[in-house]
Amino acid sequence: MTDEELKDAPSSFDIIGDIAVVHLPENLASKASLIGEAILRVQRSVRVVLGESGRVEGTYRVRRYIHLAGEERTQTIHRENGCLFFVDLSRVYYTPRLSGERLRIASLVSSDEVVADMFAGVGPFAITIAKRSGALVYASELNPAAYELLVKNIEANRLSGRVTPLFGDCREVFRDVKRRFDRVIMNFPSDPLSFLSTALTILKEKGTIHLYGFAESPDDWERLVEDRVKSLGASCSVSAKRLRPISPKKSLHVADVEIN
Repeated sequence: MTDEELKDAPSSFDIIGDIAVVHLPENLASKASLIGEAILRVQRSVRVVLGESGRVEGTYRVRRYIHLAGEERTQTIHRENGCLFFVDLSRVYYTPRLSGERLRIASLVSSDEVVADMFAGVGPFAITIAKRSGALVYASELNPAAYELLVKNIEANRLSGRVTPLFGDCREVFRDVKRRFDRVIMNFPSDPLSFLSTALTILKEKGTIHLYGFAESPDDWERLVEDRVKSLGASCSVSAKRLRPISPKKSLHVADVEIN
């Protein structure tokens, strides 16, 4: 590789189970296999190297990948915060970069709470919360593949009866749940404010919402969320923080919203 290519080579990558996921600049496309083999040599626990191909897209938030090196598969078992998750990256969205955030939320939950996870995916928030806190969690998921893995992961972590899976649109499936919730998790950063009215409907009169979304700064996200909550007729206090950058001008943020 030339000095210019070495300068552009990825210096970090995500590891999900035994799969490494790397973002490759376009000018290094011809060196993709070389980079993949280098990662296999450095990371002995990695058996597959995938390259990101495009953005997270669609209702199911799935990203396309290209195979760079190692075994040709997208399925793996990922371990995080004392939990295990069956994942298929070709069919579901999963990021290990929110591991610390999932643990933070779990640490806030009391054992006597009932929690709603409106966009559960394969269950990283729901299962971490239930396992670490002992709370009851209702987890809804629209993607059939993710729902299938959610059910499998509930069983694998011995949380049947503690985490209840709900298949379908969160705006509909929670109507059939005959209870209101102490806390609601909303990890759908591409369009979270559109679902806020549902969260307020299923929340107890005084409860907490953890709302994830993209914004330029914590102040911007805090203001957007507070304005939306108030427009829906609720009173709240909001505290926001940046979790990770997405682009030079945009980051993923979380707003902890106390409804009062």
